[in-house]
Amino acid sequence: VIAEVNGCPSAPVTTQVTVLPVPRQPALEPAGPVCISAPNATLSLRLQEDKVTPGASYTWFGPNGQIATTSTPALLLANFAGFSNGSNGFHVQARLGSCTSSLSPTLPVVLNTIPEDLAFAGNDFTACDAEAIFLRGEEPTLGSGRWTLKSGPNPSLVQISTPNKAITAVNGLEGPNEYVFTWTLSNGACAD
Repeated sequence: VIAEVNGCPSAPVTTQVTVLPVPRQPALEPAGPVCISAPNATLSLRLQEDKVTPGASYTWFGPNGQIATTSTPALLLANFAGFSNGSNGFHVQARLGSCTSSLSPTLPVVLNTIPEDLAFAGNDFTACDAEAIFLRGEEPTLGSGRWTLKSGPNPSLVQISTPNKAITAVNGLEGPNEYVFTWTLSNGACAD
């Protein structure tokens, strides 16, 4: 820039403009599901290899806002405070110098909690050989349940009609024998 006053020019003044590249928009690899109630539970979030910007740092976001900043395109999350059971959205933003990328598309990750219900398989009972036999468990308030035969003779003959229903018929039992059935609760990646 040169200014002129009464025909006298000033000394030139220059301004240097440095244009930095904008990091490419990151994208996350699929992840989960994770049972966040389990001891030592972790969630590993990683960028797709072709979406990494060399030299960039990364700011990671969960459903409640920013959760971490890393100098690598990966995050190992072990603190799940504030996360809820079900699908949780994660995204990431790259920073290179003073330039930031646009946010990655949201990656939905299923995070599950252990059901608070205790599995209840019903009371022990005795039945006669020709009677219809019904297992009577208790439906969980969260997740689902599944019946399995734990012990008894001729397991290949035993048929649980609807193993994912709390109340179900059982066929193929023969007397005089004892059978033990297990009602297991689960919620996605969590089971008790």
